[in-house]
Amino acid sequence: MKLNKQTSRILSFLTLLSTSTLCTASVYTHQLGPNTGVSASSSSTAFLGAAFAVDRNKIWPSTCLSGTSIVDNPGNTSQIISLNSEYNHQKLEENIDISVNGKANLFDLVKLGTEQSFKRAVSETETSYTLLLTYRYDAPVVRYQLADAGSRLTEFGQKALANGADSFYRLCGDSFISQLERGGRLFVGIKLDFANKSIKETFKSSTNFKFADLASVKAALNGTRNKFSSLVNIYLTAYQIGGDQLALGNILGVVSGDNIKACYSSTSSNYQCGSIIDSLSKYVRKGGPLVKSWQRHPAVTGIITTHYSDVVEGNPQRTSELTKRIINSRALLYKAFKAQQKLLSRVETVLSTSYSPLLQARWNKLKDDYQAAKSVVTSNIEALEYAMAVCYSALDSCNSSRINTLANLVTVRLPVDPYSLTDVGKISVGKGGGEQHCRAPELSVIVGVGARVKNDNVKGIRIAYRKLLDNGALGSVQYKQCGSGYEKFVKAPAGHVLTGFEFRVKRDNVAAINVFSKKWDQSKRKLTGKVVSTRSGSGSELSLDLSTDQVNNTFYDTDHVVLTGLSLRTSSDDASGITG
Repeated sequence: MKLNKQTSRILSFLTLLSTSTLCTASVYTHQLGPNTGVSASSSSTAFLGAAFAVDRNKIWPSTCLSGTSIVDNPGNTSQIISLNSEYNHQKLEENIDISVNGKANLFDLVKLGTEQSFKRAVSETETSYTLLLTYRYDAPVVRYQLADAGSRLTEFGQKALANGADSFYRLCGDSFISQLERGGRLFVGIKLDFANKSIKETFKSSTNFKFADLASVKAALNGTRNKFSSLVNIYLTAYQIGGDQLALGNILGVVSGDNIKACYSSTSSNYQCGSIIDSLSKYVRKGGPLVKSWQRHPAVTGIITTHYSDVVEGNPQRTSELTKRIINSRALLYKAFKAQQKLLSRVETVLSTSYSPLLQARWNKLKDDYQAAKSVVTSNIEALEYAMAVCYSALDSCNSSRINTLANLVTVRLPVDPYSLTDVGKISVGKGGGEQHCRAPELSVIVGVGARVKNDNVKGIRIAYRKLLDNGALGSVQYKQCGSGYEKFVKAPAGHVLTGFEFRVKRDNVAAINVFSKKWDQSKRKLTGKVVSTRSGSGSELSLDLSTDQVNNTFYDTDHVVLTGLSLRTSSDDASGITG
C-alpha cells in the first residue's frame, strides 16, 4: 500500500536574499534518524502501519498488521502565532523536531543537516541575543485503522509470529506506527550579535520584546540599528516545515552553503532587514500564501506508536532492553553534542562577520585559526553522532561507546576574539625610539608614563597600565619599570587611556612630560570625548600624536587606537625620537 503523496520541502533560508538549502519530507512519511553508516541503525522512513522498535527507535520497511489510513475530523485545523517569544532552546526543539509519542527523541535530534544549521544560526552566545518568532499550523491527524481483530496480522506478520517471540521482534518490532500528526511550522530567528557582552546587556535592559505584529518587530530592529549602529550585526534566519517553499524562495531569494550573511552589518550602511520583514508580512498574513500551502501540503510533525499487545491476541510479551545506564549514556552524549553545536555556532558567527578596515588585518591573521577550530568541532560532532547511533543500534555497546567517545573528544579553545585589543602598527617621530623600550602586557593599555635620562641616553621608562577585561571594563592600575628609575611621571585622569606623548630634555634630565588621553567607554568599547592634556614641567621638544603618523602620513582612528608601548631616544641634550 503506497501512502506517499506529493512531498513537501523544508527550506532553511538565510538572508541577504541570496541562498538556501532544501531537503524533503513527505505528507504521510518522515525520515527518522540520521544516516550514520551504522548498518543496524540506518535511517528509514516512517509510514502508517510500519513496524517499530521503541527501544532502538528503529523502523522496519515492513507492515505486520493489515489496515487502511483515514483522516480524523478533516475540517479540524488550528493556527497559532507567537511574536513574543524570547529564544528558548528547549522550546525550539520541542516544536522543530518530530516527536515520537509526544516526546522529543534524541536520535532524531542528532542531525548535521539544515535543522542543526538553523539551530546554530539562532543559538545565543555570550555576545549575541536571539528573538524567535513562531508560526504553527495543525492539520487533522492521519490514523491507521486496523482490520477486524481476527485477521489483523498480515501474512508476513503471521509467519514471523509462528517462529516465536524473537523472530517476531526482529521482523516486526514491538510496536507499529498508528498515527501521524500533521501540520506546518515556520520559525523566524532574529539574531543580534554585539561587539561585546556589555553592549548585549545594555540592549537587553533597554528593549521591550512585546510585539503586536511584524511591523513592531521591524520598528524595534530599526531602532536597534540606529542606537548600536557600529556595534551590532543583525542576522535574520528562518526554517519552514511543510507547505510549498518555492513561494517562500521567490519572496526571500535562494541561498546555499554555510556562509550566513547579515541583513545589517556594522561595517556597511546597507540595511535590508526591513524589506525582508515586509516580504515576510505578506507571506504569513491571514489567508496568505503560507497558510494556503500548509493546507495543501501539511508535513508530518509527530509520530504515535501502539504496542502489538494492545491490538493482537496471542502476541508474546517482550521486556524492554532499556536500562538506566543506556538512558543516561544517551543523555550524556546529547549534552555533549549540544555543547559542541554551541561552539560551532560561535565559530560560524565569527567566520561570517564583516570587519572594519581597522580590524581586517587582525582578522586575516585569525581566520585560519577559526577554520581549524571549526574542523575540530565538526569532527567532535561526527564522533558524538556515531556514538549516539550505537546507543540505538547496539544497546550492549552503548555505555562503552559513550565512555570512549567522551574521553576522546578534542578540547577546543576558541582563538582570540577579533574585537580584542591588538597591534595595528607603530608610529615614529624624530629619529624614532631605541635606547629604552617599555611595553604593556598583552590586552593592556597605557594610562601613565615616566622616564629618566642620564649621559644623554634614556636609562629608564615607567608605565602605568590597565588590562582590558572581557566585559569591556578596565582593570586596576598596574605599573611596569623598564630600565632604571624615572625622574618625572604623569598619569592620565581616571578612566582615560593614552593616545599621545611628548617630552623635553634639559641638562641631562627629563624636564617635561605631557600625555594626551581620551575617556574609555566600557559599553561601546571605544574612546569618547575630547583629547585631554596632562603634564608635568613646561614645554616640549618632540610630540607623538596617534591621529597622524608623521613618517608615513597615515591617519589612525583615535576612537579605537591607543598606546600599548613606548620607545624613547635623546641626543645632544634634546628629545630626539619617539616610537609608539
